[in-house]
Amino acid sequence: MSGKILKVTRDGKGVPGNPWFTSGVSEDENIAKQWNLGIRNAWRFHYSEVDDIVYSINVGESSWETLYALEKGKNFGWPCTQGPIYDLPMMNYTACKDIQDGKIEAGFNYIWTYPHFFGEPQGTCIV
Repeated sequence: MSGKILKVTRDGKGVPGNPWFTSGVSEDENIAKQWNLGIRNAWRFHYSEVDDIVYSINVGESSWETLYALEKGKNFGWPCTQGPIYDLPMMNYTACKDIQDGKIEAGFNYIWTYPHFFGEPQGTCIV
C-alpha cells in the first residue's frame, strides 16, 4: 500500500464511491480502499468544508515539498516525479516512462511546491 491515500469505513472496509471500488471488487480488497496513489509521505492533512476537499502536505524524497488537493482518483506521480521534476533514476521503469510520455496522467498536479535544499533561502518544510 506504499504511496496510497486510503478512504475506509471505521471497520477498515472500502467505501462505495472510491475510484477503484468497482463492480466485482470486494470491500475487503486493498484496491477498494484506495482514494489516491503516487504520494510519497503525506504528513499533514486539512479538510476544507468550503471546498469539501482534503489537502495534504507531502514530504519530498530529497529536494521538494508539495501541497496537494486529494481529489478522487488522482495519481501524484511518486516515485516517478517529485515536485516539478522527473525523478531521473526512476525513468527506467515502464510506468515512469508512461507518465513522462503522457500515457498515464500523473505527477505535476500539485497546488504549490518548493525546493528544500538545506541552507538555501527557500526554507525546509511546509507548515
